[in-house]
Amino acid sequence: MTNKMNTASRTCQLAEECERSEDYEASLQHYMNGIELMMKILEDTKDEHQKLFIRDKVKKCLNSAEKVKSIIAQKKAKNKHSSQVTQEKISDGSTGYDYDTIFDRCLDDSVTSVEIDDPYIRNSYQVRNLVRISELLLRKTKVKNITLLTGQELEKDKRHTQCTHLEELRMSLQSHNVTFMYSFSDTLHNREIRFNNGWKVIIDRGLDYFKPFKSQFAIGYFDFNYRVCKETSVTYIRDAS
Repeated sequence: MTNKMNTASRTCQLAEECERSEDYEASLQHYMNGIELMMKILEDTKDEHQKLFIRDKVKKCLNSAEKVKSIIAQKKAKNKHSSQVTQEKISDGSTGYDYDTIFDRCLDDSVTSVEIDDPYIRNSYQVRNLVRISELLLRKTKVKNITLLTGQELEKDKRHTQCTHLEELRMSLQSHNVTFMYSFSDTLHNREIRFNNGWKVIIDRGLDYFKPFKSQFAIGYFDFNYRVCKETSVTYIRDAS
């Protein structure tokens, strides 16, 4: 019995050492093994004083095991609710990165609101990029609100054209029961898109990461999956909370 008790005591000591070194999974396993050994010893023990001693050891190990369990649970909860960050590189001259591909992981029925920060939704083709994003949202989500923060053209005529295009998009989205609001910032630099399901996407070049297209009669004019890309990176941040 002495040898068995020594083994049980040593197992609990290992549990304490693992706990101090913050190896909580190993610590819990050692505590449970030590408790199991002592319970078997207790069944075979006749001496009442020895039984009291073993019960006291079991109680202390159980309390320590519960403490370690609590720490493990807290760590798992923290990991569950922490932000998940991944990044993908788009190499210069590559294809296969249309908006559907870039945003697919973010889009589901839980998306009802989207915020877009991009300082360069100014020229006609850049506003058309925004139209494509809007169509994608209508097709794959239950979006009800889209908000745009962008830069404004300095020249009066270009500024008028920019606002006209954005107003046309606003009216079009309104006919699909989507509220589109836009505003301008002279200092905006960051480019990111935030979805109310916890996803945030940061594209270094914003929505305008495609190279200029030379012909309206070439493959890729309509299907952006065939468009040639500029080099950029895409960062995905998932807030699980």
